[in-house]
Amino acid sequence: KYWIGAAAETARWCSVFAQLYVGGKARGVHAFVVQIRRDEERSSDPNAAQLGARIGGDSMPGVTIADCGDKVGLQGVDNGRIWFDRVEVPRENLLCRFASVDRNGTYKSSLKSADELFARQLGALTGGRVSIAVGAVNQSKLGITIAVRYALSRRAFGPPGAPEVPLMFYQSHQLRLMPPLATTYVMAVAANRLKQLWWNCEDGVPKQVHVLSSGFKALFTWHMRDCLQQCREACGGQGYKSENRIAPIKNDRDVMMTFEGDNSVLLQQVARSLLAEFGAASSSKNPQPEHKSAQDNARPSYSSSLSALGVPCGRKLLSKHLSATQTKTFGPDCDDDKLGSFLLTAFRVRTGVL
Repeated sequence: KYWIGAAAETARWCSVFAQLYVGGKARGVHAFVVQIRRDEERSSDPNAAQLGARIGGDSMPGVTIADCGDKVGLQGVDNGRIWFDRVEVPRENLLCRFASVDRNGTYKSSLKSADELFARQLGALTGGRVSIAVGAVNQSKLGITIAVRYALSRRAFGPPGAPEVPLMFYQSHQLRLMPPLATTYVMAVAANRLKQLWWNCEDGVPKQVHVLSSGFKALFTWHMRDCLQQCREACGGQGYKSENRIAPIKNDRDVMMTFEGDNSVLLQQVARSLLAEFGAASSSKNPQPEHKSAQDNARPSYSSSLSALGVPCGRKLLSKHLSATQTKTFGPDCDDDKLGSFLLTAFRVRTGVL
């Protein structure tokens, strides 16, 4: 296990995701509470002094701990790496919200499959993605605030015989800062909505929150990276000084594109969910969105939205790319259902070719 917070020096207990075998059969990934260091400050057993012997105590038998080494940022975080070699834990250390093993070695689970169990187990990570998405927006706010304030106070050049003017008066400088500022405002609204959805979760994590947190985490952190870089450059040499904060923020937050799920992989999960929903909607006579909340009831129906968006766009595309005969067939008088069926068929054929 790598990059584990508090592992290198201080942690004594941790929660470990590992494969559970019962009677020689793999039951999927489960969570276990595992002690990795002794409770006392320093063991008197000389054989217990391993690579991971730190201020938190000597490591437990079968557990080896080491520091991760120098990092680009987050220097105040105690990241470590852990090896487990035939580590024994009691049956009671299995976290059993979704599954359990009784004294007779019988495995029981309220879920139907190992895949469903795995998804529910990893649902706990959704909270981390929500936090990262919201945090990325906050870091973008901080960087853009510093850059805009600097641009309003820093003066350079001006008309002949007149005082120098602030950097923000130049359109070229506005074009550097106004787009990321506007985007950050929009993302802040979306982040607040995501927080509300997360706080209102009562029993498990709805798929809507999982999909949104995955997508927002990727988009918001990528925006944060680009926004901070633009802010750093817009502040000139002053932006490179640590005391002006933008450069240290960049270093500390750069890892946000990677931890709690690589951004590229998260977007693949979002795409998979959306394509599955699109497929279900296209095969249903009365399609309904899978990700629908109470607030959506006041909006146009899902099917009417599909028609309102898809059919006009389809007519426009057909008028450009089909022959005169084909355009007449699918012209303004063509039934919407007929045109929609044609577009879906064309989409499936194109997908099959690709």
